[in-house]
Amino acid sequence: MNGKKQSKNIKYTASIVIPVFNRAEYTRNCIASLQNTLPDGTEVIIVDNGSTDETGPYLSTLPPGFRVITNRVNTGFARACNQGARLAQSRYLVFLNNDTLALPNWLEEMVITAEKDHSIAVVGSRLLYPNGTLQHAGIIMAQSRQDPLIALHAFYKMPGDLPEANVPRDYQAVTGACMLVKREIFFEVGGFGEEYINGYEDVDLCLKVRQTGRRVVYCPTSVLYHYESVSEGRHSHIRHNSALLHKHWLGRIQPEYHYNAGRLLECRKPVSVLLATQNSMGTLRNCVRALLASTTPEDEIIIIDSCSKDGTREYLAGLKIRTPSVKIILNQESRGLPWAYKMGLAHCTKEYVGILKPEAVVGKNWLAALKHFKADDIGAVGPVTNKKAEKQWFPYQLDTSDCPGEITVEQLERLLREKNWGKAAETKLLDGLCSLMPKKVINELDLFETGDLLEKYELYWAYRLSQKGYKLLIARDSLVFCEQEAGSSSYQTQRSINLISGRLKKGHPPDRPPTPEEIWGISWFKPSGGLTSMVIPCLDQVEYTRQCVESIFENTPEPFELIFINNGSKDGTGQYLQKLAGKHKNISIISNPKNLGYGAACNQGMKSAGGRYVLLLNNDTVVTEGWLARMLAAGDCIEGVGIVGPRSNSVSGAQRIPSVPYRDLDGMRRFARERAVLNAARGFTTNRLIGFCMLVKKEVLDRIGGFDPCFGLGNFEDDDLCLRARIAGFKLWVCDDVFVHHYGSITFNGARLGHSRLMESNWEVFRKKWGLPDNCPYLDGYDMTSVISRPFDYKVHRCPI
Repeated sequence: MNGKKQSKNIKYTASIVIPVFNRAEYTRNCIASLQNTLPDGTEVIIVDNGSTDETGPYLSTLPPGFRVITNRVNTGFARACNQGARLAQSRYLVFLNNDTLALPNWLEEMVITAEKDHSIAVVGSRLLYPNGTLQHAGIIMAQSRQDPLIALHAFYKMPGDLPEANVPRDYQAVTGACMLVKREIFFEVGGFGEEYINGYEDVDLCLKVRQTGRRVVYCPTSVLYHYESVSEGRHSHIRHNSALLHKHWLGRIQPEYHYNAGRLLECRKPVSVLLATQNSMGTLRNCVRALLASTTPEDEIIIIDSCSKDGTREYLAGLKIRTPSVKIILNQESRGLPWAYKMGLAHCTKEYVGILKPEAVVGKNWLAALKHFKADDIGAVGPVTNKKAEKQWFPYQLDTSDCPGEITVEQLERLLREKNWGKAAETKLLDGLCSLMPKKVINELDLFETGDLLEKYELYWAYRLSQKGYKLLIARDSLVFCEQEAGSSSYQTQRSINLISGRLKKGHPPDRPPTPEEIWGISWFKPSGGLTSMVIPCLDQVEYTRQCVESIFENTPEPFELIFINNGSKDGTGQYLQKLAGKHKNISIISNPKNLGYGAACNQGMKSAGGRYVLLLNNDTVVTEGWLARMLAAGDCIEGVGIVGPRSNSVSGAQRIPSVPYRDLDGMRRFARERAVLNAARGFTTNRLIGFCMLVKKEVLDRIGGFDPCFGLGNFEDDDLCLRARIAGFKLWVCDDVFVHHYGSITFNGARLGHSRLMESNWEVFRKKWGLPDNCPYLDGYDMTSVISRPFDYKVHRCPI
């Protein structure tokens, strides 16, 4: 062919078949490029389809290596190609348009690709327009509202050096403008369908080949220029060819993409997308814009807002007008994102559910991650993200050499698709930013029922899924960008960690709870550590003590010790406590021959306490689920807090809930759970906490000591302790999401101690100690602001234990 000899002699390996009809100038340029790129002796068969211009005379001048077939009429592309194929003698048939210009090594690269794997039957080239943009890099099968099955060029008119177009990959079809086919397979499937008229015959051939189990592969290293469809009448038979394609293949193959308004989205099952918002205007516009651009009319978008006050609701009202298909739910109360998702789930009708936070900016094809639900045991799939979310963080999913120091979102998305196409990685944890789940799995596990978890609920989801045998996957080729980390307090985070830790301990043997590394592969999950010493004075009323103890063991998975001070009980309390101590190693008993009073008994317990916190608790209380976890989180994370208390039914001051709706303990537990959800992570500071249930940091006791013994049998020793703590600079916190039932004054009434008389006498002790006016009322509360502002005097304000 007068071209340079190739390192691999492919003479008689490939036969080139070129159908032509007029446009002699293109044919002349095409042949010249072949003469410069093919080895001598390569078989080239040209089928002249009744040309009426200079084509015939030009073809008659070609050297003997070219075989020319002349038809009197234009028989069409398919028939001409079949005609040339029947004369071909080589192992491979290469069909080539006459409006192409071959570049060096184009044919060698095709043959090398074909010989890499015996299952490869068809190979397509990378075709460029003269301006260097892509004309062909594979054919994708799509659907649109107008056409249920349409063939489109991948990366059409994008830069020729586009990285994604420079990766070999399987397609459902490649173009017949330059197509290599194994000769025996070509005839096995019947060659090109001659009922097609200059269109879709190449797609039809590839689909027939794939039906036999062979592969159609795109080879980006085989490069030619293509002027595309200069033949007359190229687009005259679109409807005819489309109807034939539908007739033969509609319902037999699955479209890969959805084509809508110029957007090409990977085909998949429709999805219900849940987006929960609360004061989210900082990121919501970009989130919604990306969401609308990445979904199709078959998807449904459900936005659930919880009490936003930053313009979110006004934006959503405008969105509803502009995009009526978006369903918007406006909640009148806030119970956290999982609860909002649960409200939205009731409106989901699709098989799969996408779960988004408003700081998520999804990629164009993020929902293509659905393809990873290949088995029934896949419980959730999440994307790669720029957020430092364990294994989902993008540096973990790319080779470091692929990541430049600076990278845009578009570059990152393209890089992930190029390097990780179709790949997924199993993980133990998915970040809450974005995930996809089967609706049936959400319902099966009641996954959105997370109680009052405001943060880190994804940990609980992952745990529940893994416990039921479901796997979690990272779609390594899918990107969701976190525009801005949602703000969360360390208190909310620690509170959730404590609650989750408690739930884990309930579900496993106490001597071998699973570690965070075992469950999620993380090391940062750290519940409030250390021991809590619970000090419970008892004076008779053994049945109330029993109720209290049972509620503690049922609802307290955190490490604790129980220190009972038996204040001269005579009703069997001592025997009950001894029996209890025989069953549990974390119980100790201090026995007094007579009633020393509440303050003195508590001081005895505080003195022997070994915990980081000391919890003073009346024996006529019933604690509820998550009570200690929430109180510990407040003590650990709210700056300056030294003492924490709950809400209750029978106390005075700010902790009291005036009217409670329950009539029995079951109703009380339901009420407590509901309050925890409604008031999750809420609370307030106060200057006074009641000693019926009081969590005190050890450092507070080290500084101010314990109860002042001047208050005798009881009343106002707790007020006094709180006042000294406030003077020492510590804050008092009421957890609005913790409820502890208190029967109230059971010990005083049972022992006939004269509660009202003691209240009056101890008020006088308290009033005189702190220099309050004679007419200062105590039943309606008292103002201690001026006392709190006094400087702390160690000698005056500390009561040694």
